[in-house]
Amino acid sequence: MLRGASMTLIALGVASLMSQGAEGAVTVLGNGLAHTCFNAAEFGENPTDGIAACSEALEQTALPIRDRAATLVNRGILYSRINQPQMALADYDRGIAMSPSLGEAYVDRGAALIVLRARQRAKHHPRGGVAGARDAAGHALHDATDGVRRMMRDR
Repeated sequence: MLRGASMTLIALGVASLMSQGAEGAVTVLGNGLAHTCFNAAEFGENPTDGIAACSEALEQTALPIRDRAATLVNRGILYSRINQPQMALADYDRGIAMSPSLGEAYVDRGAALIVLRARQRAKHHPRGGVAGARDAAGHALHDATDGVRRMMRDR
């Protein structure tokens, strides 16, 4: 019974992660569109409006490399809030490629990967339904734990 309760808690935790993401916004200073994008990611403003501001900032504004990378990460956070982890992952990867020192981007990227892996496992699980989702959540948590252990060991 305890194992079942633990797995249910794990499934709930991954479901929460799937709906909220890690959401470590990256600060962009100033008053322009990139800062508006940051505010949307940091303070939970309307994600659709935030994505539009981020996209416009990336298309129309000459930003320093760090701010461009931060704007991509912040747009990724907003994509995660509207349940588009593939789009979020693409922005996190682009932001990391531009500015590898943005630690928040790695956390958010990891959250997007967990969501995608959990969905994939649940979709193809032979038991399907709640049981499949619960098993997928357990696997996703195991993968995340292993990743953190490897990261700490390799430091």
